[in-house]
Amino acid sequence: MFGWIPEDFSEWEGEDSDSKLTVVGNRVEWNHADRTRVRFVSKNCGRETIGDFDHAFDVNITGAFTASKDHRGLLRFWECRNDWQSRIWSYAKRDSEGADKWTIHFEQKNDDVGLWVFNGTHLFDFNATYYVKITRAAMMCRLQVYSDSSHVHLLEDSAGIQGVDKRYQYIWVCSTLCTPRNQENWSTGYIENLRMKPIKNSVRSIRAH
Repeated sequence: MFGWIPEDFSEWEGEDSDSKLTVVGNRVEWNHADRTRVRFVSKNCGRETIGDFDHAFDVNITGAFTASKDHRGLLRFWECRNDWQSRIWSYAKRDSEGADKWTIHFEQKNDDVGLWVFNGTHLFDFNATYYVKITRAAMMCRLQVYSDSSHVHLLEDSAGIQGVDKRYQYIWVCSTLCTPRNQENWSTGYIENLRMKPIKNSVRSIRAH
């Protein structure tokens, strides 16, 4: 991972009708982003380009509010997708007890069918930077979160999860959706230093840049 060049988000596209997202080089900040509309920063990698992948980024949630213990969704950190029906993504939920902590989650959906869900249990602090690594190899998906940039001290690990061999076109970061429930939920924070390592083998490949 070391030596990978972080993505320059100023070269990406996006949707942000109420100016909740700010792009500065290799960082995307979100400010009081609620769930009343769709927002995202995205890269079009080309149709069916993303197969296996090895991605890493740094994330820090500095504040959040949830109106209900039952609906605690905040923001999607990262996703590979073709559309709403076919995607793999990671997102945050606020702690169910309302403390200034959050959990991380990981899912895959294919042709509008949910395939699997990993619900992390580690409680991450606000105003602390964490180092996320997401990989897929031969349909095995894995999410890991570390407390250090050297990826030594592991805090959360989904272990390998069997997915489907779906190739994707887009990468989204810092995305919210318009939902009929928990619209009052909001969070503030940033993602930076997204590194996307090209994976190539005899079966498939990813062009990351």
